[in-house]
Amino acid sequence: MQQTPIDFVESHDDWRLLRIYAAYRVVLAFLLVSLFSINPNNPLIGASNTLLFLTTSIIYLFVAALGLILSTKLRSEPRLQAFIFIIFDIVAITFMMHANGGPTIQLSMLYLVMVAAGNILLPGKRGPLIAAVAALAVLYEQFYFILTNFERLSAENLGQASILGLSFFAVAGFSQLISHRFRQVEALALHKSLEVENLQKLNEQIINRMHTGVLVVNQQRHLLLLNTAAKQLLGLNNVLVGCNLKSLNPILDAGLLAWQQNLMLKPLIFKSQPAFPEVNVSYMKLESSYANNTLIFLENTAQMTQKAQQLKLASLGRLTANIAHEIRNPLGAISHAAQLLSESEDIKGADKRLLTIIEQHCHRVNTIIETILQLSRRQKSTPQLINLKEWLDNFIDEFTHTSA
Repeated sequence: MQQTPIDFVESHDDWRLLRIYAAYRVVLAFLLVSLFSINPNNPLIGASNTLLFLTTSIIYLFVAALGLILSTKLRSEPRLQAFIFIIFDIVAITFMMHANGGPTIQLSMLYLVMVAAGNILLPGKRGPLIAAVAALAVLYEQFYFILTNFERLSAENLGQASILGLSFFAVAGFSQLISHRFRQVEALALHKSLEVENLQKLNEQIINRMHTGVLVVNQQRHLLLLNTAAKQLLGLNNVLVGCNLKSLNPILDAGLLAWQQNLMLKPLIFKSQPAFPEVNVSYMKLESSYANNTLIFLENTAQMTQKAQQLKLASLGRLTANIAHEIRNPLGAISHAAQLLSESEDIKGADKRLLTIIEQHCHRVNTIIETILQLSRRQKSTPQLINLKEWLDNFIDEFTHTSA
């Protein structure tokens, strides 16, 4: 199944964000181990249960490093990997918080990073689930601390835990919204870039199939585009885009300089080589907001002459059809008059022979006129069967009378 732009963006972003988060986990685990190892006898964190904190942090560092390797080597189910990573992180931080002697604002802030990462990496229902797990972990640790240290119970502690739990859901919603908007914008940008790329390929195909040679040069007269027809007309084989027009064809370069000084200059006509066709060169300026390029057209003068000849023949055909149509009316009058004379009783045998000749030639001229009019209408040919002997007899008889 073909991927849509947003599916491609999500798939690409999932792996990229997963690798970033996996690297963050390694850095975080290394910092936690380092903070504890600075002074193991009086550690900055994990003083309440040093063995639990050290064991958990080392396991966390090992698992984080393994996760980083998997995220770069294993190319399947990135969201499942992210879900497992984040749930494990919440559990590990909860153990470290317990070893630290209860909830602290410093370790609790790590949950916010995990919740935000989870809702960016896992859009949908699993994102809020991570926020709920983190909130339950903080509340559990807070209530455990209260039960074991009842004399230190205060409304402030409960309030902080509740606010922190609510902040997890707020961060989850905000992260989901930002992630969704970001993916939409990136998918739209990818879609537009694909459209531009397709249009560019389409334009290249159209230009390459043109019979007119097309070149595009920039302000420094360096070649930007050259189609197949231009290569054939100029006799070029291997042309590198970016080369100077003067090295490509000095006549074209000189013509361009002359045209830039006088835009009303007549088109240039030349031959690149004696064996190649004569080329008619015209220039056109392409102005844009960032570049002033010049478009050069190369027309084969032989093809232009052939087109002009075809136009002349078409005009001559229309003129011939008009003349034939004008002849048809007086021809009909002559034929009608001959028919009336043939019906007269005063006509002698020799005169009847002349009338027969008139009618035959009128019929012949009318056939010619019909043929010309049919050709001018460009009707499709319709084959038909004829009696060849009868047609030849009529032709011989007509040819004999015409020769006589």
